[in-house]
Amino acid sequence: MRPRFTKDPVMRQESNKVIMEASVKADPAARAHWYHHSPDEADKLRDTDRLRIKSEDKKDGSQIFTLTITTPIPDDAGTYIIKTVNTLGENIAKFNLNLGVPPGQDGVAPEFMGEPDILEGTDTKVLTMECKVKAKPKPTASWIYDDKTISDRKERYKLPIVELGDDTYACRLSINNPTKQDAGRYNCTVKNKWGSCHGSVSLLF
Repeated sequence: MRPRFTKDPVMRQESNKVIMEASVKADPAARAHWYHHSPDEADKLRDTDRLRIKSEDKKDGSQIFTLTITTPIPDDAGTYIIKTVNTLGENIAKFNLNLGVPPGQDGVAPEFMGEPDILEGTDTKVLTMECKVKAKPKPTASWIYDDKTISDRKERYKLPIVELGDDTYACRLSINNPTKQDAGRYNCTVKNKWGSCHGSVSLLF
Protein backbone atom coordinates (compact mmCIF):
# COMPACT_ATOMS: atom_id res chain seq x y z
CA MET A 1 0.00 0.00 0.00
CA ARG A 2 1.44 3.32 -1.01
CA PRO A 3 1.49 6.01 1.70
CA ARG A 4 -1.85 7.63 2.56
CA PHE A 5 -2.70 10.24 5.16
CA THR A 6 -5.02 8.87 7.84
CA LYS A 7 -6.28 12.40 8.61
CA ASP A 8 -5.60 15.93 7.47
CA PRO A 9 -2.07 17.04 8.37
CA VAL A 10 -2.09 19.76 11.05
CA MET A 11 0.07 22.69 12.09
CA ARG A 12 -0.04 24.07 15.63
CA GLN A 13 1.87 26.45 17.86
CA GLU A 14 3.18 25.51 21.28
CA SER A 15 4.93 28.30 23.20
CA ASN A 16 7.83 29.41 20.94
CA LYS A 17 7.53 26.42 18.60
CA VAL A 18 5.61 25.70 15.39
CA ILE A 19 4.85 22.00 14.89
CA MET A 20 3.74 20.41 11.60
CA GLU A 21 2.44 16.86 11.87
CA ALA A 22 1.22 14.19 9.46
CA SER A 23 -0.18 10.74 10.23
CA VAL A 24 0.48 8.13 7.54
CA LYS A 25 -0.24 4.47 6.88
CA ALA A 26 1.85 2.54 4.39
CA ASP A 27 3.00 -1.02 3.72
CA PRO A 28 5.95 -1.30 3.56
CA ALA A 29 6.67 1.53 6.00
CA ALA A 30 7.16 4.98 4.56
CA ARG A 31 10.04 7.42 4.72
CA ALA A 32 9.37 11.15 4.91
CA HIS A 33 11.21 14.05 3.34
CA TRP A 34 10.52 17.68 4.27
CA TYR A 35 11.00 20.70 1.99
CA HIS A 36 10.68 24.47 2.31
CA HIS A 37 9.18 26.39 -0.66
CA SER A 38 9.40 23.60 -3.28
CA PRO A 39 10.08 19.86 -3.67
CA ASP A 40 13.46 20.71 -5.19
CA GLU A 41 16.49 18.94 -3.72
CA ALA A 42 18.01 22.34 -2.90
CA ASP A 43 15.02 23.08 -0.63
CA LYS A 44 15.17 19.78 1.27
CA LEU A 45 15.28 20.24 5.05
CA ARG A 46 17.62 18.61 7.54
CA ASP A 47 17.99 18.76 11.31
CA THR A 48 19.52 21.98 12.66
CA ASP A 49 19.62 23.71 16.04
CA ARG A 50 16.13 25.12 15.35
CA LEU A 51 14.63 22.47 13.05
CA ARG A 52 13.81 19.00 14.33
CA ILE A 53 12.53 16.21 12.09
CA LYS A 54 11.08 13.15 13.85
CA SER A 55 9.10 10.00 13.11
CA GLU A 56 7.17 7.70 15.44
CA ASP A 57 5.67 4.26 14.83
CA LYS A 58 2.24 3.79 16.45
CA LYS A 59 0.69 0.53 17.66
CA ASP A 60 -2.11 0.80 15.09
CA GLY A 61 0.43 0.59 12.26
CA SER A 62 0.42 4.28 11.45
CA GLN A 63 3.45 6.55 11.42
CA ILE A 64 3.60 10.09 12.79
CA PHE A 65 5.99 12.48 11.04
CA THR A 66 6.69 15.89 12.60
CA LEU A 67 8.69 18.98 11.77
CA THR A 68 9.30 21.37 14.68
CA ILE A 69 10.59 24.92 14.23
CA THR A 70 11.83 26.63 17.39
CA THR A 71 11.60 30.44 17.61
CA PRO A 72 10.49 31.05 13.98
CA ILE A 73 12.04 33.99 12.12
CA PRO A 74 10.71 35.75 8.97
CA ASP A 75 12.85 33.57 6.68
CA ASP A 76 10.96 30.52 8.01
CA ALA A 77 7.70 31.71 6.45
CA GLY A 78 6.32 30.05 3.34
CA THR A 79 5.18 26.68 2.06
CA TYR A 80 6.38 23.45 3.70
CA ILE A 81 6.01 20.14 1.89
CA ILE A 82 6.13 16.64 3.32
CA LYS A 83 6.71 13.85 0.81
CA THR A 84 6.06 10.34 2.13
CA VAL A 85 7.54 7.52 0.06
CA ASN A 86 7.73 3.74 -0.08
CA THR A 87 8.39 1.22 -2.86
CA LEU A 88 4.76 1.39 -4.03
CA GLY A 89 4.44 5.14 -4.44
CA GLU A 90 4.36 8.47 -2.67
CA ASN A 91 2.02 11.08 -1.26
CA ILE A 92 2.56 14.73 -0.38
CA ALA A 93 0.94 17.37 1.82
CA LYS A 94 1.58 21.09 2.15
CA PHE A 95 1.58 23.52 5.07
CA ASN A 96 1.60 27.31 4.75
CA LEU A 97 3.44 29.19 7.51
CA ASN A 98 2.71 32.93 7.41
CA LEU A 99 4.46 34.84 10.17
CA GLY A 100 3.36 38.27 8.99
CA VAL A 101 5.07 41.59 9.62
CA PRO A 102 6.10 42.37 13.21
CA PRO A 103 4.33 45.34 14.86
CA GLY A 104 6.00 48.64 14.11
CA GLN A 105 7.62 47.36 10.89
CA ASP A 106 6.68 48.60 7.42
CA GLY A 107 6.14 45.79 4.95
CA VAL A 108 3.85 43.25 3.30
CA ALA A 109 4.43 39.52 3.06
CA PRO A 110 3.79 38.33 -0.54
CA GLU A 111 0.22 37.35 -1.29
CA PHE A 112 -1.33 36.38 -4.61
CA MET A 113 -3.84 38.70 -6.27
CA GLY A 114 -5.90 36.08 -8.05
CA GLU A 115 -4.86 32.71 -9.42
CA PRO A 116 -1.60 32.29 -11.37
CA ASP A 117 -2.42 32.23 -15.06
CA ILE A 118 -1.18 31.93 -18.65
CA LEU A 119 -1.23 35.23 -20.54
CA GLU A 120 -2.94 35.55 -23.87
CA GLY A 121 -0.63 37.04 -26.50
CA THR A 122 -0.28 37.55 -30.22
CA ASP A 123 3.25 36.15 -30.36
CA THR A 124 2.81 32.38 -30.75
CA LYS A 125 6.55 31.85 -30.36
CA VAL A 126 6.51 32.98 -26.72
CA LEU A 127 4.33 31.59 -23.92
CA THR A 128 4.13 33.57 -20.67
CA MET A 129 2.86 32.50 -17.24
CA GLU A 130 2.17 35.12 -14.60
CA CYS A 131 1.68 35.37 -10.85
CA LYS A 132 0.47 38.78 -9.64
CA VAL A 133 1.40 39.52 -6.04
CA LYS A 134 1.29 42.31 -3.51
CA ALA A 135 4.52 42.60 -1.52
CA LYS A 136 6.79 45.09 0.22
CA PRO A 137 9.72 45.15 -0.27
CA LYS A 138 10.01 43.91 -3.85
CA PRO A 139 10.00 40.10 -3.86
CA THR A 140 12.07 37.52 -5.65
CA ALA A 141 10.47 34.66 -7.60
CA SER A 142 11.57 31.14 -8.49
CA TRP A 143 9.90 28.65 -10.82
CA ILE A 144 10.06 24.85 -10.57
CA TYR A 145 9.28 22.42 -13.40
CA ASP A 146 9.77 18.65 -13.27
CA ASP A 147 11.36 19.05 -9.80
CA LYS A 148 14.07 21.33 -11.20
CA THR A 149 14.56 25.07 -10.74
CA ILE A 150 14.22 27.00 -14.00
CA SER A 151 17.14 29.32 -14.73
CA ASP A 152 17.05 32.37 -16.98
CA ARG A 153 20.62 31.55 -17.93
CA LYS A 154 19.06 29.30 -20.56
CA GLU A 155 18.04 31.25 -23.66
CA ARG A 156 14.59 29.65 -23.75
CA TYR A 157 13.50 31.15 -20.41
CA LYS A 158 12.97 34.68 -19.14
CA LEU A 159 11.92 35.39 -15.54
CA PRO A 160 11.09 39.11 -15.28
CA ILE A 161 9.44 40.73 -12.26
CA VAL A 162 7.40 43.71 -13.50
CA GLU A 163 6.48 46.53 -11.13
CA LEU A 164 2.79 47.45 -11.52
CA GLY A 165 2.66 50.16 -8.84
CA ASP A 166 1.15 50.26 -5.34
CA ASP A 167 3.51 47.48 -4.14
CA THR A 168 2.11 45.13 -6.78
CA TYR A 169 4.26 42.97 -9.05
CA ALA A 170 3.84 40.56 -11.95
CA CYS A 171 6.21 37.61 -11.61
CA ARG A 172 6.45 36.04 -15.05
CA LEU A 173 7.97 33.02 -16.74
CA SER A 174 8.32 33.24 -20.52
CA ILE A 175 9.18 30.22 -22.66
CA ASN A 176 10.51 30.77 -26.18
CA ASN A 177 9.28 28.38 -28.88
CA PRO A 178 7.17 26.18 -26.55
CA THR A 179 6.48 22.57 -27.56
CA LYS A 180 4.41 19.67 -26.21
CA GLN A 181 7.46 18.61 -24.19
CA ASP A 182 6.95 21.74 -22.07
CA ALA A 183 3.52 20.56 -20.87
CA GLY A 184 3.06 19.97 -17.15
CA ARG A 185 2.80 21.78 -13.82
CA TYR A 186 4.92 24.82 -13.09
CA ASN A 187 5.33 25.89 -9.46
CA CYS A 188 6.08 29.49 -8.52
CA THR A 189 7.41 30.64 -5.13
CA VAL A 190 7.46 34.37 -4.40
CA LYS A 191 9.18 35.65 -1.27
CA ASN A 192 10.60 38.66 0.51
CA LYS A 193 11.97 39.22 4.02
CA TRP A 194 8.48 38.97 5.55
CA GLY A 195 7.23 35.74 4.04
CA SER A 196 6.36 33.87 0.86
CA CYS A 197 3.51 32.42 -1.17
CA HIS A 198 3.37 29.43 -3.46
CA GLY A 199 1.21 28.78 -6.54
CA SER A 200 1.14 26.62 -9.64
CA VAL A 201 0.12 26.78 -13.31
CA SER A 202 -0.74 23.77 -15.47
CA LEU A 203 0.37 24.00 -19.09
CA LEU A 204 -1.61 21.83 -21.51
CA PHE A 205 -1.25 21.36 -25.26
